[in-house]
Amino acid sequence: MGFEHLVANSALFVLALFLEPQSVDLMHTGKNFFSRCLAMMSGAGSLSAYFTHS
Repeated sequence: MGFEHLVANSALFVLALFLEPQSVDLMHTGKNFFSRCLAMMSGAGSLSAYFTHS
């Protein structure tokens, strides 16, 4: 299946932060990571509940 998009994007953000720190808005990046983590957890929880209770 290839790289998980959250992991791949995290690596790219860290690389951009080291190469050009002035180009990375940490507040926007933090909100983005937080919302994606919540979405990933809710999706994983939904799939887990579906396969556990079916």
